[in-house]
Amino acid sequence: TAFTGCSPSIVRACTMLSLYFLALVIERPHSRINALAAAFLILLLVNPFNLIDAGFQLSFISVGAIILFTDRLNPFRQRQHPLVYKTASLAIASLVAITATSIITAYHFGNVQLLALPHNLIAIPLMTPYLGIALIYAASLHLGLDPELLRIWLDNGYMILTRLAETLHTIDKHQPVHGFTDVHATDYYADAVAWAADQGVTGGTSETTFSPHDTVTRAQAVTFLWRAAGSPE
Repeated sequence: TAFTGCSPSIVRACTMLSLYFLALVIERPHSRINALAAAFLILLLVNPFNLIDAGFQLSFISVGAIILFTDRLNPFRQRQHPLVYKTASLAIASLVAITATSIITAYHFGNVQLLALPHNLIAIPLMTPYLGIALIYAASLHLGLDPELLRIWLDNGYMILTRLAETLHTIDKHQPVHGFTDVHATDYYADAVAWAADQGVTGGTSETTFSPHDTVTRAQAVTFLWRAAGSPE
């Protein structure tokens, strides 16, 4: 987890996996939802401020929804139709995660990514073999080998996944931020606008416009700083 910055989602996944293997070692029954709840409590004990972190909220809500609803909503049976069951599970898991986290996403970022479902349906099947090849390549490097074929596959796979993400992001670039039709998700100042609106620093020039290219007057600048400081008396 240290190599990835110890983000809440990574720590959550590692904690759940550790609890799962611990249950196997001590020969105790394991439950995914119990492991998720235990990881939730452990992360809050380590840092209670994780509760207000957007990544923490999105990670636990999405995984919890997937665990609770994916199998229940799947109309197919794994033994009778294994391939159809897996395909349906992938679509249902993506839809459940998007639906469960939509309120959190709208609150923190001012928008809901409607293209997340088709993106997941395409990217997740591609990521599975890509990660497998990456693990084999990492093991080969550890053994002092450098297989050129695997390196080529990894480079090409990275290029494909990157272009896929860029294509879907371009399609979604006109999605407004925080309800402002003149601020889009791909604008370099989108995060700053969302933060200013969330913190009450500014509400834009109207309910639907922010006018990001307008000149800020001295009076407006002083007002923004005063609000950002918590509106002191």
